[in-house]
Amino acid sequence: MRRTRLRRRAFLQLGSAAVSGAVARADPSPDVVVIGVGVFGGWTALSLLQQGARITLVDAYGPGNARSASGGLSRLVRARHTDEIYLRLVLRSFTLWREWEEKWEEQFLVPTGYISIVDPGPLPESITAARSLFAKHGVESEMLQPDEIRRHYPQFRLDDVGAAYFEPGACTARPADSCRRVAREVTDQGATFHHARAIPGERSGRRLESVRLSTGKTLRADSFVFACGPWLARTLPEVMSGRLVTPRREVFFWGTPAGDPDFSHPRFPAWSDRTQRGRENLYYGFPDFDGRGFRVVPANDDNPLDPDFDERVVSAYQLKRAHDYMAYRFPALARQPVIGSRVCQTEYTPDRNFIIDRHPDFDNVWIVGGGSGHGFKHGPAVGEFAANRILGRDIDPDFQQAFAFKQAEFPQE
Repeated sequence: MRRTRLRRRAFLQLGSAAVSGAVARADPSPDVVVIGVGVFGGWTALSLLQQGARITLVDAYGPGNARSASGGLSRLVRARHTDEIYLRLVLRSFTLWREWEEKWEEQFLVPTGYISIVDPGPLPESITAARSLFAKHGVESEMLQPDEIRRHYPQFRLDDVGAAYFEPGACTARPADSCRRVAREVTDQGATFHHARAIPGERSGRRLESVRLSTGKTLRADSFVFACGPWLARTLPEVMSGRLVTPRREVFFWGTPAGDPDFSHPRFPAWSDRTQRGRENLYYGFPDFDGRGFRVVPANDDNPLDPDFDERVVSAYQLKRAHDYMAYRFPALARQPVIGSRVCQTEYTPDRNFIIDRHPDFDNVWIVGGGSGHGFKHGPAVGEFAANRILGRDIDPDFQQAFAFKQAEFPQE
């Protein structure tokens, strides 16, 4: 059985110069309120703090909470992108993840590697374009033929598989734990945390003077950052309504046979199925790396989820489809039970790009959001870029253009 070949340290080092690095502390120190302490808000706050800002954190449910888009138990951290901007961003994030893991002496990225199986015939453009960029940036990947997949990962049924893309440096993140650790670092360095909902308060021309908290308090600051994920449209409806959707995701945790480690890390990597069968439900998942089970996620559900009020209960429909899929793709798990489940949501913008930009109506308000299904792995570099923008640092104009607030909206039903 193949043990995933991981050259994680060398891979992480690739990002050290991918985006502008550390900059001098700001002077004088601005007061910044960050609303939302998920992966984008937490890392933005930490980067601002490192550059001299005084930080106040606000979150309605707390860092790493189960309602948030950053509050799950596993997220894929891989380099594969067809857009060079996002490749550069993720490489920088890998470096920052490594630096903070070493400082904290804690591991939040589990080196699982990542495999994606595809149909026979021409490779998808998403793979060929990404591998072309990899050659430019020195990122390692492999294409495996069916006999190689069968030799290394016989857990798959491969009747309809033509090849597999393999990324040895990819990792599986512990999202909720890492969000809580980032928030703790920010508060340990002197930030104040308010467990409350925040809405814009007093305004003066193109300046927001305050936010009002559900606790009755009012917070004043020089700048305000709204990084509240799926709550952005509810918090800033005048500009975000119609520009963000929050589809639900159901995650199933599959039991594995007693005494059988073949579906656990390091025997099996994070995975996705891009064959015709897999595309019917856009399946992906993770090995059991924490004792909670083998993960499978059918990711084609476009039904919106209200992050405040919808119950997080999986549907019988998706459960049946997941059972049918698992019985075919992973025969050894066909008779194994589901031992856990979660319902979460992601957040998408119309063009699937992040928003890291000034509020169109205010000079001192910033929007950081729109993770679009791949935001978590970029968190540290997003925080660095957002902090540099907020503090008026020099930034890459390509990044500024990609992450600009745009007028496009989702079509009304």
